[in-house]
Amino acid sequence: MKTSVIATSVLATVAIAAPTEPCITSAAPQNIDDPLLSSVQAVRPPLSTLISLVNSLQSSDGLQGALAIQQSYYPLYTSVLSLSSAANNHAIVSPNNVVTYLSALNSLVGDISTLMSELDQKANIFQGVGAGSIVVADITSLAGPAAAIESNLFTLIPSNAPCDEVTVAQSVASEFSSAFAGAAKVYTITKGIPSFPAAPTNCAAYC
Repeated sequence: MKTSVIATSVLATVAIAAPTEPCITSAAPQNIDDPLLSSVQAVRPPLSTLISLVNSLQSSDGLQGALAIQQSYYPLYTSVLSLSSAANNHAIVSPNNVVTYLSALNSLVGDISTLMSELDQKANIFQGVGAGSIVVADITSLAGPAAAIESNLFTLIPSNAPCDEVTVAQSVASEFSSAFAGAAKVYTITKGIPSFPAAPTNCAAYC
């Protein structure tokens, strides 16, 4: 996996461009039956399980406790890889449906950020029982596909997406980048985490 040192510039807020596309008519999103959205939902159960396990870890659990958590990482990793595949080369979505895809991404990013935060809080325990390097490997292996998912989902956003939804995309980009940057600092990860993509800036106002 190609890696690079985290670029601090991705943490900066990107200004939304002034609406340059023809205005769009407000309309409710369609009822979408999309394998991509199903793949997003498939990540949630193993992610929730891992968050719970990390949260409950105690020093007394020792190395065996840390290794038990690591075994629960694989289901999350495989589901993230499946999502990355589903997001690759997906067709651009209609402006009215952008809210559906960004809502799914926003929720997922929030949960992954929670996992990173839990790992940060338990860093002393993981390192104390000799499992720090395992956690570093898990974080870096998750970062690559996570960045790819975000990049691919951002390419689905059309240039005439509603400006308020583009604002959501920028918030998602900042949160995702910050979560992995925080973990990199706590676990002293100097390589293996790619730069996360910037959110789109072009948008259209409602008519």
